[in-house]
Amino acid sequence: MDSQQPMASAKADLKKLRHNTSATADELRAFLAEMRGKSPREMLGTVATSDLGKSLIQATLGVAAAILILTIVPFALGKIFGGSEPGPATPPAAEVAEAAGGGGDAAETPAEPALDPDAKPDRTLDALGIDGSKEAPLDRNPLEDSGDDILKDLE
Repeated sequence: MDSQQPMASAKADLKKLRHNTSATADELRAFLAEMRGKSPREMLGTVATSDLGKSLIQATLGVAAAILILTIVPFALGKIFGGSEPGPATPPAAEVAEAAGGGGDAAETPAEPALDPDAKPDRTLDALGIDGSKEAPLDRNPLEDSGDDILKDLE
């Protein structure tokens, strides 16, 4: 097989193309001459003996087996060697009450975590306007188009 040469001339390339096309046509003619006179069953016999169906079934079974093995084996190993399930990340309310020294009712809410003394959440919330809930007017649907262009101030 010769190496690719850069295009020297269009005439030489057309000559190579004509030669290659005729070679392909000759191969096709030879194949058709070989198949002439044979029954469709004989012509399809070469396709039928390729074991494509058998290979497809084997590949499907192999993938199904791999999925089962890679799913069930780690699950089973986790059950066998995993030990106990991890506990909840937050302690129950009764334990929090006992730890706080209250030892009282389990229905009490847990104590809030200590905040940074430099942080002033009330001032921050007031500055952001998040100090409470706002009542929406009942006569206006917020999902309907009111005609207000919220981008008009950006022009």
